[in-house]
Amino acid sequence: MSEYQYYEWQTIDRRLTPQEQKAVDGPSSHIAVTATSAQVDYSWGDFKHDPKKVLAAYFDAFLYQANWGSSRLIFRFPTRLLDASAVEAYRLESFISLERVGDYTILDIEFNDEEGGDWIEAQGQLGGLLPLRNAILQGDYRALYLVWLHAVSLESDWESDEEALEPPLPPGLDSLDAALGNFVDFFGIDEHLIRAAARGAPSLPQSPTPEQMRAAVEQLPRAECNDLLLRLLQGDAHVQIDLQRRLQSLLGRKTSDSAAGPRIVGDLLAARDAAEEAEKARLAAAAAEEKRKRLEVLAGQRQDKWAEAMRLIETSKPKAYDEAVAILRDLRDLAEYQQRSAAFQTQIEKLHEEYSRRPGLRDRLRGAGL
Repeated sequence: MSEYQYYEWQTIDRRLTPQEQKAVDGPSSHIAVTATSAQVDYSWGDFKHDPKKVLAAYFDAFLYQANWGSSRLIFRFPTRLLDASAVEAYRLESFISLERVGDYTILDIEFNDEEGGDWIEAQGQLGGLLPLRNAILQGDYRALYLVWLHAVSLESDWESDEEALEPPLPPGLDSLDAALGNFVDFFGIDEHLIRAAARGAPSLPQSPTPEQMRAAVEQLPRAECNDLLLRLLQGDAHVQIDLQRRLQSLLGRKTSDSAAGPRIVGDLLAARDAAEEAEKARLAAAAAEEKRKRLEVLAGQRQDKWAEAMRLIETSKPKAYDEAVAILRDLRDLAEYQQRSAAFQTQIEKLHEEYSRRPGLRDRLRGAGL
């Protein structure tokens, strides 16, 4: 399989000017640039510039994926809007980093799967992840917790401190929205681990009613309302976030309340393992029940199926041999289910004797364990 790399940048808060589009277009001969995005892929070679620097200068989000197992997502936040100390609690070296660049703070999430090499469909995925940026600005840290959770699960086999405590546990892990679902898929986060962690997480608080929102808005001083309206008219992309935070404070609501008592990494991983085993047992039981039902139906067709297998064998055609062997495998399963394996084996031995001069059939029977 040839190498494949995909890079995509998007703006959220504003559009690029024609001059900025021209500047972004320069680093690559075949990069596709619009007023809100840029994307480029490589089957051979690499992007010759630092994609994080391109993001810091022009964009608000960046996605990278390579078919050898590397996945990267970067968000650029206005520093004044981001609670960096809250985000810092989820930082884990080699996977999650924060960097101040001018008036912005860059959140960089990167995973490198050494077992990569699968076909990837990265194009178009960044759009489904963009809502996470505003969610983080509004104090919803579920994406950050999921990154930390994924990182410690990957570290567990070689250097993780299983006595380490988890970071603040955000509400709503049991009800991931579409953007978080896309996030889980993009990084390949273990859903058993998510469910194990979600057992200790509180539910999301109920959204305020229209009456509550109106009452909170009416508490805003006239001068503050005027300032917000003026910023809105001037195209300030952050006015909604500031207003939402202000109303939350008036309503006395917090979106990042954690459950009491952090858990240790080892307990979370053990809970994941238990969930995986329980899921395997459930699937095995379901498969066994499905097989039982199938064999109960086959029991009433046993004689007809034997006759059909013999008819197919008599045609002496390779494709018919394959069909006959498939029927005989089913009949073997039925014999085991009915505790008639000895009688079935006797019939198979007779079949070998009768058709000893047909190597094609005998090879297929032996290949099927018959």
